[in-house]
Amino acid sequence: MADETLLLKSEGNVDVQIGGPGNAWNYLSSCASMSGPSVPRGGTEIRWCQDAQRSGEHRISSQFKTAPDQISADLMTKLSKVDFLSDLGCPFTIRARFSRCNEREDPSNYDPLMLSYCNAQLQEHSYEDLVITDPGDNDEILVTAPWQALYELRIKKLVPDRIGTATNLGDQPINDIEFCDSESCGGYCGEKSDGCTTFYGVTDADTTPYANPNIIKAVKNLVTSVITYTLAPILGINGNVENIECAGSRIIVSSNADSVVAYNDNDTDQDEWNIISIANAPTANPNALYARTAREIWLAANSGFIYKSVDGGQTWGAVHEADITSENINAIYAFNSDLVYAVGDNGIILKSSNGGETWSDKTEVATTSANLISVKVPPSRPKEVFIGTNDGQIFRSKDEGETFAAVSFPGDGVGSVDDIDFCGPCAGDIMYILHNDGGPRGRILRDFSGGNGGADVEIVSDYTKVVASGIDLNSMACCGENEVIAAGENFSSFPVIIKAN
Repeated sequence: MADETLLLKSEGNVDVQIGGPGNAWNYLSSCASMSGPSVPRGGTEIRWCQDAQRSGEHRISSQFKTAPDQISADLMTKLSKVDFLSDLGCPFTIRARFSRCNEREDPSNYDPLMLSYCNAQLQEHSYEDLVITDPGDNDEILVTAPWQALYELRIKKLVPDRIGTATNLGDQPINDIEFCDSESCGGYCGEKSDGCTTFYGVTDADTTPYANPNIIKAVKNLVTSVITYTLAPILGINGNVENIECAGSRIIVSSNADSVVAYNDNDTDQDEWNIISIANAPTANPNALYARTAREIWLAANSGFIYKSVDGGQTWGAVHEADITSENINAIYAFNSDLVYAVGDNGIILKSSNGGETWSDKTEVATTSANLISVKVPPSRPKEVFIGTNDGQIFRSKDEGETFAAVSFPGDGVGSVDDIDFCGPCAGDIMYILHNDGGPRGRILRDFSGGNGGADVEIVSDYTKVVASGIDLNSMACCGENEVIAAGENFSSFPVIIKAN
């Protein structure tokens, strides 16, 4: 089995994130250094099986990439920061900006990339013979700390651009957009994808040739990066389609006018939509749709209604029928089969710890009475929940919804936080924010700390970066630490999709 090793050698500002993603980054020291990390690539293993057609012959059965060993390196810092090293008893993250020493106050000071290593653990730390290189500064005593990490992230500068044309996107605003893709290897393993190859958008009702909303499919060519679009009507739905989710190979959408959910197992074939009426739903009810698995789907509705499907959207049952509140439920998120959050108008927060069988009211612990319009639990961090509001704020709980505190970011407190998403391999180490101001004009932000906010929030696409006059953005999705899309209203007669990578 072949094995390769990549050596990265450089110096620069080094931060450590005590407790891992979602916590504050601590500046280790001025121009702290790190030895060139050894980054094994892993090997390719081929398995053979007996060829039933030829005696004594074998053929390839499968070929796959094996997992690499842990990344390892040494971290060097000054004696004054040894307490930081002592605190790193549990897995944490190292972030290295390999450029511009002494300029770490600006999180955008990395060029052209910075590296993050997560699920890192220190093996030990030792003093380099207590050698003082500058007698006037005892702080020049160096401390060496070997470490190992599971993952390496290459965080690149993101460039936002508008993609698509009037010909391939149609002429209706896009209400929701979603990556429906996962990485797989080519050759014997199947079709190759980078995890960001396919995404879908859904629109308002069209006028010609059908009085139906549209579904937009986008597929990226991995060689040329050219995106091919397919536009098709969703037959059987008369109102706007506000939500789309991917449940395995099934696409599920919901309409805000017909009180229906529709699913399609044949991609965007306009004749293959199965329309499911929500029998006891309030008028124009579906506000949010979330697919946790291919079978478990959640629907948030007006008037305090929440629905759940356990068969991929074919049948639905109400799990909350205005029992605790009759406020409109605007967003829902299921972290696992038990933990579910739903949020709505006037600060309402509902939580279930048993998959929707019972609900508890967490509204009294919230610090806002605004309408809550987005909710998300970061991967691998079930004690946390993030909520976006229609007055431009994000609130975060670290204790499963018992208490909340505001997350600061540039320009917060105006407009609305319409979407929150987490990406990256290590417990949601990157948080993306979709923020519209009072215009409304949308922008995309990226939080390098994974939700701690503050100075670590970078503006990826400002209000007027792509569209000079600004444009209202309705939905956002990320598929990694270096790729995000957002979509919204029409500009120059066709909907805006902004892609940053």
